[in-house]
Amino acid sequence: MKNLLNLVISEDNVQMIGETIAVKAVKTVASHAGGQLDFLYKGLLFDVYKRNTPNHTFSDGYDFAQMAICFLWEHKGKKLSDYYGKSKKGKESNILYACYHYIDKNLYNYKKRVMSIDSLHDKDKDFDSMPHEDKKEDDYTKADAIISKMNLKKGEIDVLNCYLARMTYCQIARFLNVDFSTVYRRRIKIQKKYILATN
Repeated sequence: MKNLLNLVISEDNVQMIGETIAVKAVKTVASHAGGQLDFLYKGLLFDVYKRNTPNHTFSDGYDFAQMAICFLWEHKGKKLSDYYGKSKKGKESNILYACYHYIDKNLYNYKKRVMSIDSLHDKDKDFDSMPHEDKKEDDYTKADAIISKMNLKKGEIDVLNCYLARMTYCQIARFLNVDFSTVYRRRIKIQKKYILATN
């Protein structure tokens, strides 16, 4: 990544820089996740190579590239080596490493959620292995009951519907005409309410 330091962030290169940072960050976190995040890394690589293909559907991995692109866009016209600020430990940081650490932090939060959701799915598998006479394949009453129990606000329902339609963060932000960070915050709230509603 050091070879990127002399680049000036512009409309022409912000996507390439964001994708490069995201690939590096996702690869690092996935290598420490014991295979649980391999799908993110593989999906992101596929998206980077196929993004210009017509009708390409982006994976969840590309959300991290979009986060990096949005972070970098706030510093348009600056070099990646320009001073960003000091870390919590008091070390000076440039824009490149600040962006990398921003993505890294979000990846670790994502990893925690994946691990907690996986443990919930394991409990569901144990329950599903028991014989049920009234179980139907297309019965959404259980899902509807959980969503009702979550007491979602209108904005959170909008984000949930978009996410279920497999839209990316940036697509949802454009569709709902809200900030990228607003979409992210609403998604986190939805996940927390889901965990509370299913416990």
